[in-house]
Amino acid sequence: MINSKEIAKIAGVSRSTVSRVINNYPNVPQKTKEKVLKVIREYNYRPNFSAKVLCGKKTNTIGIFVVSLNPQGENTFKVNLFQNFYFGNTVDALIDISNANGYYSLVQIIYKKDGVSKLVDIFAENRFDGGIIIGLDRKDPVVFDIARVGLPFVLIHYDEEYLLKNLPEKSKVGLVNSMDYEAGVQATEYLISLGHRDIGFISGRFTNYSTYERWRGFLDVMRKNSLEIRKEFFIRGDYLLYKTEMELKHLIKAGKLPTAFIVCNDDMALVTINVLKSNGIKVPDDVSLISFDNNSLAEFSTPSLTTFKLPVYEMSERAFNIIVKLIEAGKYQEKTFVYTMPMTLISRNSCKAVR
Repeated sequence: MINSKEIAKIAGVSRSTVSRVINNYPNVPQKTKEKVLKVIREYNYRPNFSAKVLCGKKTNTIGIFVVSLNPQGENTFKVNLFQNFYFGNTVDALIDISNANGYYSLVQIIYKKDGVSKLVDIFAENRFDGGIIIGLDRKDPVVFDIARVGLPFVLIHYDEEYLLKNLPEKSKVGLVNSMDYEAGVQATEYLISLGHRDIGFISGRFTNYSTYERWRGFLDVMRKNSLEIRKEFFIRGDYLLYKTEMELKHLIKAGKLPTAFIVCNDDMALVTINVLKSNGIKVPDDVSLISFDNNSLAEFSTPSLTTFKLPVYEMSERAFNIIVKLIEAGKYQEKTFVYTMPMTLISRNSCKAVR
């Protein structure tokens, strides 16, 4: 395989000139640049990645890490990952935005708990300029070990207070959250405004940032309005469709349902509609539903879902802009960026007023 020294000899220039052309430095005459690029194309030369890393140069690559742990330990969860609205659309958006801005994307999906701890080693290898991490538990301490490596990274959905309180010095970290607590408050107030008093909650995993914040919002509004929070109306779906279905069937069999459910994502809400229908229970005539995400099926379900739009593209764009700022901030410059983005209520047909 040809190297940069041989490229320089064939092109009749110095090796440093070849390096400046490869790294797109502006101080190379156009004629010289074209001559070097012609030789590079003819000999199909590819710069040595490891050499660039050792020299401390940018790789123009962003690592995208999706943490998708199945609490049940089932391999079938892997199949569902790219059908998941949140993960699938966030990764798609990040890749598109990175490519449009001249960055390569290195995507890795982590299914097992030991893979999370290995993130520290992955960052230490310096194969990318910075990373974006999606899906970590809201208080996973691995974040602080990654921060000590020194490579910048951005978290999407993580506990802000816990992060800022425990970050080591000279960290270069960003955080992008959605306003899940506020959305939980608004969802509960919306149902109360329609006359609902018996309100149930179908949760995701409580180690998940969004689930926890939406639940907090629900609890605060119910307590503020002196409404009973009934244990039997709580379903722990954990973002698993079969579990949501099973738990809901148990509740129906018990013969007592709330007049409305807050559901932690649209996928579980769609399963809820199907289970209720198959048991002769109408949505919204008998039970109203409000959920989160506004996925591609929410508008076209029967009835169409009242839901909160999660600003996936906008959050991905903000995460990318932060990681670029952190990369360009310089090796020793401490920077921390935190943004929280609003969710929008989209009122459709799955909620109805009760007397």
